[in-house]
Amino acid sequence: MQIGMLGLGLMGANMVRRLMKDGHECVVFDQNADAVKQPAAEGAVGASDEADFISKLSLPRAVWMMVLTTALYSRFTSRGKAAFNDKLLSAMSFEFGGHYEKTEDKS
Repeated sequence: MQIGMLGLGLMGANMVRRLMKDGHECVVFDQNADAVKQPAAEGAVGASDEADFISKLSLPRAVWMMVLTTALYSRFTSRGKAAFNDKLLSAMSFEFGGHYEKTEDKS
């Protein structure tokens, strides 16, 4: 099976390695071009940008995205709203067994 992986941090890159070890073809892309080099050297199909990534995937496309949390963290901390970001990430992790973030009582 061919799988596209967006986001090649520690977890994404290791998932690509394991998928390829099990015989899957992986097409990879990361905003950091250097992150694409190692998986490509190990047999993954590297992409230079989003359009190149999509063009290298055959139909029907299967894409695994490892970017949401990092993108949200960068977006909100750069705006000085880390408190909101922390609450958002906490709420997201609650869906996966994390803790519940209590809302402030404004009464």
